[in-house]
Amino acid sequence: MRSFLLSKIIVPLHLAVIAGYLAWTQPGPDDITAYLPLAFLALGFAVMMLLFPSAKKGEDAEDARSRVADSVRTDPLFGISILFIGFVLLQIFNGPRHLAYIRAAREWQYTQGLIRGFPACLDQLLSCQALFVAVIVALAALAVRNSLGRRGRVTLVGMLVAVSTLLGLYGLFAYSRVPFFDELGIKLPAPETFATFADKSQAGAYFLMNSCAAFGLLFMKMVEDDEEEHQNRYSIRFLFAALVVNVVSALFTLSCLSMAVLAVALLVIAAYTFVFVVVATSGEMSLSTMAAVLILAAVAGFLHFVAYPENRLHDCTEKIFKGPWQTEGEIREGEVMSSAAWRMFADNAVGGVGASCFGIQAGFPKYVRGNEWKWVSEPDSTHWRCGNDLAQFMAEFGLVGAALGLCPFVMLAILAVVRLARVARYGTRQKLGLRAKAETDADRVGVFDILPPFPFALFVGVASATAMSFFVPVFGSHLNSLVWVVFFLVATTSIPKPARGRNI
Repeated sequence: MRSFLLSKIIVPLHLAVIAGYLAWTQPGPDDITAYLPLAFLALGFAVMMLLFPSAKKGEDAEDARSRVADSVRTDPLFGISILFIGFVLLQIFNGPRHLAYIRAAREWQYTQGLIRGFPACLDQLLSCQALFVAVIVALAALAVRNSLGRRGRVTLVGMLVAVSTLLGLYGLFAYSRVPFFDELGIKLPAPETFATFADKSQAGAYFLMNSCAAFGLLFMKMVEDDEEEHQNRYSIRFLFAALVVNVVSALFTLSCLSMAVLAVALLVIAAYTFVFVVVATSGEMSLSTMAAVLILAAVAGFLHFVAYPENRLHDCTEKIFKGPWQTEGEIREGEVMSSAAWRMFADNAVGGVGASCFGIQAGFPKYVRGNEWKWVSEPDSTHWRCGNDLAQFMAEFGLVGAALGLCPFVMLAILAVVRLARVARYGTRQKLGLRAKAETDADRVGVFDILPPFPFALFVGVASATAMSFFVPVFGSHLNSLVWVVFFLVATTSIPKPARGRNI
């Protein structure tokens, strides 16, 4: 019994340890020593995934290990991950390239790598980061798809939400110690950091994704029938508290974009779950939850508009509705950085310049035009992010790296849509599809049988963070990358299996 429980919890627990490590270290772009422990975490995680997988009904430990090992070997994600890691290694060992002045062309150009025509990086030390992150992300994706069952996936999301809740409490505690006014009564500028995040937009995206996940977990716990009712009650209370902490943390990052996207995301999920409650549960939900939400909203409204009308949240909401969210200088600087990234990509379209090499001395300064430097704040400092994660990813990895790095997730998204279509057509084991014959309407598959609220909430959180990444550097934090991948994979694997057709 002990080994069975260990096998059920060890993989989600190990992923939670990795998330906690990334949350509290947040290594800088030039600090390679902070990434070295990730190699040991990755090794331990691989051992846990292959030696302690979640066993299905009727399986012993050896059968489960054999099944997971075969599944990992045949998973397309495994092959693509190996190719991407090989691409990153080629970038690292074939570099570095240098910026040299070519007299014949009368311009500065990059030199070739050791093997001409093959991808090479501009800085080997910085490019090593991608190797560590790629291994961790690949192992997380393989574990979610092959080693975790339904309960394991739910447990994993719950653990990541717990890590986010602790990080949010720490951030709110640190924020409360920052005075709003100095001794002269002058309002201090809003802080640019929150908790362990170096950028408030990255923090806003992180707590936004975890708020959506907590919302989905909360409603799933509220509608499921649990034999141990008192444990379910405590789980609901914890998830409700986690939802409140993550939402408040996302607000107190003071990122106007995060606040606006959070409001839209929560409204979409709330509307979806409300219809689910009315249609699918026949009014069995307790009114105590609605009362708690209304009381909490009333208290928050009183504090925001009456007790403390002059506060930073009020300033952010005014900017959201009246604008502008950013000053003209910030807008122009973002445009200049994004344009520099696309020009860098145009010159290095095949192999890219290497991970994190956008901001080094030989990176983006070459692609900022003379009349654009006036919009770059602190031109002598290093600018690591351009504000558009897609543009920076394309510039750093080129077409080959982007195909290997992004196509797996595009492929999984397409497969998820195909699976949803098959569920709608053929139904599940309990429900009949739209084209099947049914004696009653209750036997037919409905929208909530096709996409339950839990994966829907994860999809909304992932989509929201992706939309933000086109305007702010969301994935400059490796913790955001890990959480995004885990939530995306959990959402795609949580879609019900169709009654007919090959399971995807």
